[in-house]
Amino acid sequence: MTDNPTAHPIEDASDAELEAMQRYGITRVPAAVYLVGPYRYSKLADALAEAKRREIAF
Repeated sequence: MTDNPTAHPIEDASDAELEAMQRYGITRVPAAVYLVGPYRYSKLADALAEAKRREIAF
């Protein structure tokens, strides 16, 4: 699909979606998600801040 060694195929993507990704140079890369209770964060610093707020609140 691409020459990017960090790109990962999307297993549930349709052929049309994969073709569009290739046409427009879109690649998929893994991303970390941090969970704190019911909340999701893409930045560890934000997750830590929420966890610390919860610690103080209880």
